[in-house]
Amino acid sequence: MTAEEFITLAIETGARDGLAALDETQRWVYLVSEAEVLCDMGPGLEGFIEAYGPEGLLQAADGFAAIGAGEIAERLRGLATAPEDKGLTEQADAVVAARTGYDYEAIRAAVERRLAQPEPTQEHLALRTPLDLYACCAVVQAALGTGPFRFESENETEWGEALGADGTTINVSRPYQEATLQQWDPSVPEGCNVGVTVWSGTTLDVATLAQTLAEALGVPVHHHRTWHRPGENTTFDRVFLPAMARDRMQ
Repeated sequence: MTAEEFITLAIETGARDGLAALDETQRWVYLVSEAEVLCDMGPGLEGFIEAYGPEGLLQAADGFAAIGAGEIAERLRGLATAPEDKGLTEQADAVVAARTGYDYEAIRAAVERRLAQPEPTQEHLALRTPLDLYACCAVVQAALGTGPFRFESENETEWGEALGADGTTINVSRPYQEATLQQWDPSVPEGCNVGVTVWSGTTLDVATLAQTLAEALGVPVHHHRTWHRPGENTTFDRVFLPAMARDRMQ
């Protein structure tokens, strides 16, 4: 995949499926594009904040920093601390609209550097639990020893994301409506209302991770898909049962 193809796919996927469907690099590519479009055509970063919140500004700032646009990154970080400040918003609008410190070639080069790195895999797990997102993430954090979860939301879902001790990134998504996960990804088993995505740059012991979650949450955990790269996936029908469920079956 070329850098140009990656950029196009990230923008199309983000527009269609939202931030939760994007990995870290795809997310900043999409958010940089969103900031550009909104500042070019209106309503500027005020509309960006309405759509993605201060947390979205921080993620966009990381993207602008990655492409060498340090002034924009700093203005977005400042705006994230005072998102209702009209003066800061106008100043940030101006530097984004002017593409201060970067151009398309800088974006393409940053994506090329990312593509040259070893391709991380994404392991997709799903489960059903009555717990809300915050309670579910608290259990996941305790079971896997992750760092603190950072929470975000958009129209169809809310999610938490944390770093694992082994360098993995763990995303827990809980859509507001039933069957949303299945609409996004047909490989998600029927009835599951929470998706867990784990990004890893190395070989991941998915079975141990899934079994740990099953025991901690007390519910079956399905490993239903591995994402290798855009357009290349392997689907599974692997179910990890908590001990109490296995005991009942014996």
